[in-house]
Amino acid sequence: MRDSAHDYSEFVNETDDDKLAQLSRMALEQQTREAEVARLEAELAQANVALDNIAESGIPALMDEVGMQEFRTKDGLQIKVSEKLFYSLSKEKKDAALKWVDENGGGDLLRRSFEILFTKDQEVWASKFERDCKQRKKPLNITRQQAIAPATLKKFLTDLMTDGDDVPLELFGAFHRKRAKIST
Repeated sequence: MRDSAHDYSEFVNETDDDKLAQLSRMALEQQTREAEVARLEAELAQANVALDNIAESGIPALMDEVGMQEFRTKDGLQIKVSEKLFYSLSKEKKDAALKWVDENGGGDLLRRSFEILFTKDQEVWASKFERDCKQRKKPLNITRQQAIAPATLKKFLTDLMTDGDDVPLELFGAFHRKRAKIST
């Protein structure tokens, strides 16, 4: 059985030998650096988990136990626990959630849009439609959508809760998360 690798060494001059050796060293260096980056990224992921455990669980729970939102340590560190609202509006609950927003004073925040689909062979018609939407005589494939900007929804829900209104958090996939911030 013949080896499929060919030996071209007779065609390589000494200058090329130096460059090939340098290329080999650089390839090994890159491989070493890639392994180091992977190791450091794994270490960073573990450090972030440990940090989140302290900042989102340990300190907020202890501050709750002593009934404090803020505290200054003897070392001069300022601890402040803040609570933020997070949500994830699911497709299944989107219509019901937007209806709730509309019925609870947020109707003006909702964006209503129509999407009209034209096929490639309807380019002339699409151009005509752009010129004069009200004059159309052909049926259109129209999709009506209702949406709210994520930041707008978050502010709306937060404002309602701050005012003491009941908000069905489960409808919005919403939850509160406390996190400690340390400053000097």
